Amino acid sequence: MTYRIAVVGAGDWARRHHLPALAGDARAEIAVIVDADADRRAQAGAQFGAPTASSLDDALTGTRLDGVVVATPHSTHAPLVTAALDAGLAVLVEKPLTLTSAEAIEIVRRVREAGALLMVGYTAQYTQAASAVRDWVTGSIGELRQVIVEFSSRAGALYAKTAPEDARSAYSAASGGGQATTQLTHAFAAICYATGRSFTDVSAFTAERGGPVDVDDVVAFRLEGGVTGAAASTGTLPPELPMRHVVRYIGSDGIVEHDLLMSTARLDETGGSSRQVSPPHSEAPYPAGAPVRAFLGMLDAAADGNAPTDVVSRNALNPAPVWPAAAAVAGIEAVLRSADSGRRERAVSVPH
Repeated sequence: MTYRIAVVGAGDWARRHHLPALAGDARAEIAVIVDADADRRAQAGAQFGAPTASSLDDALTGTRLDGVVVATPHSTHAPLVTAALDAGLAVLVEKPLTLTSAEAIEIVRRVREAGALLMVGYTAQYTQAASAVRDWVTGSIGELRQVIVEFSSRAGALYAKTAPEDARSAYSAASGGGQATTQLTHAFAAICYATGRSFTDVSAFTAERGGPVDVDDVVAFRLEGGVTGAAASTGTLPPELPMRHVVRYIGSDGIVEHDLLMSTARLDETGGSSRQVSPPHSEAPYPAGAPVRAFLGMLDAAADGNAPTDVVSRNALNPAPVWPAAAAVAGIEAVLRSADSGRRERAVSVPH
């Protein structure tokens, strides 16, 4: 079966990853490319041989669709996802799910009430390592006691190049850009996915270093159940130094280390045994095309009648389901609130 997919947003990530993945998969047809910028949508339409539209509303009116890929600036995610869900379509949305916990909670409600398919583009979760980490954290290391994050990147160069008022860029102040929203969110979503716990309390410092958005973030936090944690994230890494996107889960009976960038996982247990998971040789360490392939796979399962009909069971098969993504939004929201207030802040609770 061929699925007609609309791609909303023809920016760099969509052009380099989502659109090529769709174009190279026999299960997909790029039904329409949507972008508010006329030049950008024309270039993408010509490159991928697809019709174009200036808005999702126009695409929904004039095109039969099976699913929507949303790859637009962060501030636009909530209304676009809501429109697609209201149209009865499956959705793959780039991270973060939304910018506010209120928006995220409303989308969680809509997904659950409609039994809809929604996947979030946290690439590192579409790997064997992420599945192993969740299994080990919940079943192999005893009582979870602490979580430690190091997330270093070079994204600060993108914040510096983007005008603060540019609403078309995910890295601008107008679109809710910054290190916490664009980078640390990967680790926060991974934590919520692996543990099944949300953030409860956050105390944070951020640094803008003369720019319009946060570039450095340092966070102390608690998860449900009293688990403590700490995260350090910077976008200022020099080009010649290697990035690290690592989350460590420390339990009473073992430690799990998850390298999100290299898609590896390691379990060390108190008895001296250890296990490791690495990507297969045929797979890139950071499989940027995997979200689209998994999205089409979930559509296949539904079409064949092999997908669970209830949303809870379906999300168990979803590598990046709505609840961890929404809980990550609430955590990041609390980080930015705490940095502004100078106080410890409670994270909004996202219903499980």
